[in-house]
Amino acid sequence: MMFTEKQESVFVVLDDLARAMQADDADSYEPEWEQLADEIETALNNYIEDAKTVSINGVNLFGVRRVVVDAYEFKRDDDCSVGLLFYGRGNDSQEMALIVVDAAKVNLRLRVSDMGLVSIETVDKLGRRF
Repeated sequence: MMFTEKQESVFVVLDDLARAMQADDADSYEPEWEQLADEIETALNNYIEDAKTVSINGVNLFGVRRVVVDAYEFKRDDDCSVGLLFYGRGNDSQEMALIVVDAAKVNLRLRVSDMGLVSIETVDKLGRRF
């Protein structure tokens, strides 16, 4: 996993996660891809910590307080699907949004503004929006 920061943009490159998911060491108690998903989750939560609004591919959500990166539930044999689940306040809050991405085909671009907006976009491996 790699984070590249340029001014107010942050790229989360999902190549390491995709490689680990493709290798899938089933004998391991905690596969490498689960550890990488946890690292991505921690980083995303750090960026949205003080956000008033989180925009996901152009759709604004108010009150998002945490992101869960689920590489287990959405993982399939033929791709590297990862679920990004967005929740409101509290541990018992309901899921506000879900986006499923293929880690082998896309990366994430975050834009953080001083106005309390964090924009999360899926981009191809060259950084272009779909």
